[in-house]
Amino acid sequence: MKFPVFLILLAFFSECYSSPVADKWAAIKQTVQIGNSAQSIGSYTAGCLSGAVSLPQNGTGYQVMRPTRGRSFGHPDLIRFIETIAQTTHTRQWGVLLIGDLGQPRGGPTPSGHRSHQTGLDVDIWYLLSQQAANRNLEFNERETWGAPSVLVAKSDAINDNQWS
Repeated sequence: MKFPVFLILLAFFSECYSSPVADKWAAIKQTVQIGNSAQSIGSYTAGCLSGAVSLPQNGTGYQVMRPTRGRSFGHPDLIRFIETIAQTTHTRQWGVLLIGDLGQPRGGPTPSGHRSHQTGLDVDIWYLLSQQAANRNLEFNERETWGAPSVLVAKSDAINDNQWS
């Protein structure tokens, strides 16, 4: 009996990670609120989000990268965290945080780039602390094409010490 249940679950989760399902989640452009407060539902790799808030593209101490992906939504606590850490970075004159992907308006699987980021609690923060962006808003093309510096050695889970000074 356990084996058929396993096969059913395997088929269900395999379908969730397939591109057509992720594309359907990515096509949703509006948030939804269930109940009185925001809720992260499920796990990082199999979940969704109720009551998402969009991070503005520009804020004190940060700029959102790759805005056309539509992945600037998160739980309100995550949005407050990003705004607070960016304000601290700005106050200490460390440069500007470049904010990569958060989640989609209702969470769920993304068509590319992440197995997590489904519940509104994940964010990619590029610790480039860019002085190039400190005194100006990046151009649209820069936001879409700049790559995030990897902290890992290529094809490995080891930390690349060369990324840290």
